[in-house]
Amino acid sequence: MYVLLFNIAIFLLVQVIILTKLVALPDWITDKDPLIPLVVIVFLQEILFRGLAVSWLERWGRQVALWASTGIFVLFHLVAPYAWSTVGIVFAVITFIGGYFWAWHFLKFRNIYLLVISHLLVNLSFNYVFF
Repeated sequence: MYVLLFNIAIFLLVQVIILTKLVALPDWITDKDPLIPLVVIVFLQEILFRGLAVSWLERWGRQVALWASTGIFVLFHLVAPYAWSTVGIVFAVITFIGGYFWAWHFLKFRNIYLLVISHLLVNLSFNYVFF
């Protein structure tokens, strides 16, 4: 239920940003990504950031694992050329929200497969305007 509510909230937020042009997203962010590579990338990110990072960081406590993995996830996404622009800041906030939620969910339920689906749906919300 948490994942469904999270995905609905992020989907609506991204769609509002795209439709209202609240932030001028470059075309390459909203281009339709090929589905198979996107699934592979999302799966690998979840394995790396939730499966490995959270599990490894837990030795220093659950809160450390939660916050450190979220920080690493955001930093990983800020290496792109757009990172230090308005688009990058909005993207960093959305990435922080997603990274925090997915790390929290993994710590609580240990279900990485559901997180792969959730992460994929968030990424797809940038590629398709539904309203």
